[in-house]
Order: sequence, then structure tokens, then C-alpha cells
Amino acid sequence: MKELRQTAATALYMSWFVTLCLVSICSPVLARDEQGALGILRLPNEGRPAVALAGDSFPVEAWEQGELQLVGESGSVPLAVRWEQDTSRPASGIARLPAQSAPGWYALRLQGSKGTDETPHAVHIAEEWKDYYAFGLIAATEARPLNPANLAESLAALAESDVRAASLQGLAIAADDPIALQRVLDLLRICPIPVFVGGAAEGSGSLALTRHFGPSAFVFTYGEDAYYSLAPLAWAAEDSVGMEPGNLHRQRRAHRRCRWSAAICAGSAGQMGIRNSTILFVDDPVDYVLCVLPSIPEVETPIRARQGRSMIYQLPPAVERGIHVIDVTPAKGLLLRAPSEPPAAP
Repeated sequence: MKELRQTAATALYMSWFVTLCLVSICSPVLARDEQGALGILRLPNEGRPAVALAGDSFPVEAWEQGELQLVGESGSVPLAVRWEQDTSRPASGIARLPAQSAPGWYALRLQGSKGTDETPHAVHIAEEWKDYYAFGLIAATEARPLNPANLAESLAALAESDVRAASLQGLAIAADDPIALQRVLDLLRICPIPVFVGGAAEGSGSLALTRHFGPSAFVFTYGEDAYYSLAPLAWAAEDSVGMEPGNLHRQRRAHRRCRWSAAICAGSAGQMGIRNSTILFVDDPVDYVLCVLPSIPEVETPIRARQGRSMIYQLPPAVERGIHVIDVTPAKGLLLRAPSEPPAAP
């Protein structure tokens, strides 16, 4: 059965690349260089998509201000964008989607003085926000590294499930392996589910991931819930694209009104650092902390522990096709779903 799943995943993996190659023939200039690194348009992108309803707004980050367009199958439409008036680099702004936008995936195009950049699969317009949904967590382990083949299998499993959004943790690819990085981008561009790529620990591909997706640590929202993606110790110091101490605290305050809040880390809670732990558990406590243990084979079931107001889930590395499914409910919070369990009742 395992060999059958791997064969099916490989077949899907190859078919995805054929589809992507056909689409890329007519693609315009993309917001990446020949190595796949981000260009003028930085956020959102394939690994940090904007997910919103029609008529809602989403944040934008670019190396220069310019005009934005939402690009879909039927053409492009201009977006109203309000850029910050400071001189910081990169520039930050808030773009608003047209109220009549149809649900689905869109590319984002920026036209500035330095040229035109376009990022495919950057904006996902959802049909509606539901009180209950399934959230996926894909994490690398020592036994199952997140190479392109394993990632293809996991994304194929996501597409077959009821998961509506997912976090990808521990994608460690060397900065000098542009082919593997390009394959990851190719897979993300055709995944029907929004996937948020988290950073890696220092020395394990973190520079490559920063150049290809953005800061090592970041926050994203899905509906009324906020998720804080933390590379081990990534919030403790400034990184190469402008992350500074205190950003985690500012993000917690900015998203304090969210329904549920969860921090996600590839590793144990102890790897977050003293300052980060103080923010997450004392100053501005999150509701949940989701940690995937990379190499503890004797642990077969999740470890649950409460620290202050926060519930900590230490998730075992052994899980089918590398996916943990979490039921996000309006009253019961985040519930871990066993591989053989049906979805939890809302």
C-alpha cells in the first residue's frame, strides 16, 4: 500500500510539472531572479499568500511603490493600494480587493519605475469564512525530510483532504541548490490550498528560504484566527530582510482581537528562546503552541501541557504522509485529529 501511494504521488508530481511547464510558456516577467529569489515584489508570494474575501484588504511589501493589479484567467484589474509614507525599505502598503472578485487564485502584478514584476499564485480569494475548518501542519523530521518528492506527496494528500489552509515547517534546502528550490515553487504554484512556508533553523537553509519567501518568522491569518510561524530562535535577532527585536510583541498586539491564536514551531517550545517564551506565555499569551518534534521516535502520541493560559501541543514526528490535521472549532478551540479519526464536531 505504501509503494502504491508513493507511485501515485510520483505520478501526480510529474503531471503537476507538465501542467506548470505548459502554463509557463505564456507567463510574463515574474518577480524572481534566475535563482528563484524574490525581486521587487516581495509579499505576498507563493509561500506567503494573501488569503481574504472579496472586498477585503491585505498587506503588500515591495522594494518600491507602484501600481498593483490582480491578474486572473479573465484578465487583470487595478487594485486600490495605500502605501506607507515613510522611507523604509522595503515599502509596505495595504491593497483592497474589488468587491465583485470571484473566489479562486490570482497573480499579483506590480508596475513601478524599475519595471514590472508579477508573482503567480499570490492571492487566494476565499468564498467565505467558516466557524469550523481543518488546518494542516506539514513538518520535516529526521526520518522524512521535506525534499521535493516528499513535499509533493504531502501536498497531494492535502488536496484530497478537508484541510483549508496549512503551515509548512522545516523546509531545509541549501542556498546553492536552485533546482530543488524551483521545484518547491512549482509545487506551491499549483497547490489548491494556501500553504504558508515557515523558516528553517539557522544553518539549515534559512538564508535560502528568506530570499525566496520572506522573513524567517511571520504572522498570517485565516478567517478570524492568527498563526505565528516561528523558526527556532528566529524572533530573537534581526535577520537579512529587516526583522527586528520586538516584532513578535507588535504582531501579538496587532492581532489581539483574533478569535484563536497559535504559535507554530519546528522543534520544542524550549527552542523559542527566553524572550519569545515570555511574550508568548506571559506578556501577550497565545492560546496554543504547536511544536513538531523532529526526532523522538518513541513518542507516538501528542504531548499536551498547559503553561499559564497557553496550551502546548508537542506533536510526534511519526505521522502519515507528514501531515498533522487540526480541527479549528468556535467553542472548543484547536483539536488535534488522529489519522484515523473523522473531523471533530464544530
